[in-house]
Amino acid sequence: ESTHSDEKPFICLECGKGFTQRCYLKTHQLVHSENKPYSCSVCEKKFKQKSNLKIHELIHSGEKPFGCHLCDKRFLQNSTLKTHLLTHNVDAPFACTMCDKKFSMKTSLNNHLMTHTGQKPFGCPICGKRFLLKGSLESHNRIHTGEKPFECEICNKKFTLKGNLKIHSLIHSEDRPHACSECEKRFVLKSSLESHFRIHTGEKPFSCATCGKAFSFKSMLDAHVRIHTGEKPFTCSECDKKFRLKSTLDAHFRIHTGEKPFACPHCDKCFSLKGNLSSHIMLHTGEKPFACEVCNKKFTLKSSLNTHALIHTGEKPFSCTVCHKSFRLKCSLDAHFRMHTGEMPFECNVCDKKFNLRGNLNAHMLIHSGEKPYGCSLCEKTFRLKSSLENHMRLHTGVKPFPCGICGKMFSQKSGLESHFRLHTGEKPFMCKVCHKRFSQKGNLKNHMKIHSRDESYIYNTRMRTFNNIIENMFNGSHFLIPQEEEFSCKLCGCKFKEKCELMFHEMMHAKQFPVSRFVLNNPNKPYPLMRLPPEDPVCIDLTLPSTHRYN
Repeated sequence: ESTHSDEKPFICLECGKGFTQRCYLKTHQLVHSENKPYSCSVCEKKFKQKSNLKIHELIHSGEKPFGCHLCDKRFLQNSTLKTHLLTHNVDAPFACTMCDKKFSMKTSLNNHLMTHTGQKPFGCPICGKRFLLKGSLESHNRIHTGEKPFECEICNKKFTLKGNLKIHSLIHSEDRPHACSECEKRFVLKSSLESHFRIHTGEKPFSCATCGKAFSFKSMLDAHVRIHTGEKPFTCSECDKKFRLKSTLDAHFRIHTGEKPFACPHCDKCFSLKGNLSSHIMLHTGEKPFACEVCNKKFTLKSSLNTHALIHTGEKPFSCTVCHKSFRLKCSLDAHFRMHTGEMPFECNVCDKKFNLRGNLNAHMLIHSGEKPYGCSLCEKTFRLKSSLENHMRLHTGVKPFPCGICGKMFSQKSGLESHFRLHTGEKPFMCKVCHKRFSQKGNLKNHMKIHSRDESYIYNTRMRTFNNIIENMFNGSHFLIPQEEEFSCKLCGCKFKEKCELMFHEMMHAKQFPVSRFVLNNPNKPYPLMRLPPEDPVCIDLTLPSTHRYN
């Protein structure tokens, strides 16, 4: 009798809920129990009620026994079908008093009302983001935990949201019913086609409330808004680094795994990023879609074009905090800064030699492999580096593209211009670590270092040969005939010389001590002071300059 009346005499002692029959109460009491006696024979998932197990088993069988007679959609449970049927009913029982929108379920109406009030009662304890629905918060939390409970049965790819899995499953279906009328590209979802079509129309319906920038896709707007908020909700589980975009996190994570899923179809080279593969393929095709508006030079990458544009503007926004030298690129500043710190993070795994630039390491590795991939088309000479080939080609063409901004002298290589420019600035960046003498060119420093590396006898013999040559030149007389454009002057007596070595010899005579070979020069009209040989050869000689020498 109680079944047909509103009376519910059977009360649950745990929660106070009433039931019309005792069997219903017993079934309900299983909710409060931790016991799950019913187990699925396929996946071993456990259930408190046998009815729930039977519904679950339909998932494995794929059976959906309850079908909608209006749209042929099918469902696992009759209750789900009843809820669905309300969507066909124009006279939905629950209407919003603010916008007259109607809903088939009261819970849907309650959720909708919060869009008018702005209420978001569910907050994330990690990042503070708030949500309308508890289910949305639970889905959001998986971003922080990295949990992906929804797995594709075909390719085993996992997803955070069940809806994303459903959309992904359509990829495996060959049916792509929605075709673009402009480019004939086909899509699984109509919404995907609509989003794609904005590429052709240029429509950007999603605007940033902060800066007004517009976007074609809502996902792009969401990612952009994080620039203003500073939010980085995607955290790497290996190193705790945070990212604004999930795609950036996925790309970063491949650093830890070493995964390179994007393979070049031309040369078998693999990349961790799809964008890097696309850029690499252009090297094979020769495509350079980005052109400079000033000089029409073309580039494979847009970033390369942006970098090149700074040449025309002269802008160098990155400055060294130690020496205040400025650079166009941050990576150039970082590389330069290693000159001050002495850091060499790039090590050769063959000979353990270290480098401050990765490019220098890559170039060095070609020494071990013997590879010289860049060949000259005119003389068949080969080079390890492309830049070396380009420098070599200027020998054939005679092109000198590097002019000095002060005197206008032209150079075929940038390094030659840089060395020349130090003549104007007086800069001497290369210092001997032994005697601290400084040089404007690295080659001069290398030659100088030989003085420190050789023994004293070698130095002595070298000085002997140099001195002998000077003596012979003195008797010749031609090197002491000074033309009008005298270049080398003695600071002590004002004598002028055409050759620097002659000035050096003259200055040694002021010092009254230097190494000479066994010459005895006699000129009674102009005697010079005695000069001493090294102790092991103590022969005193009288040295006079020839009459062709001229004084001021």
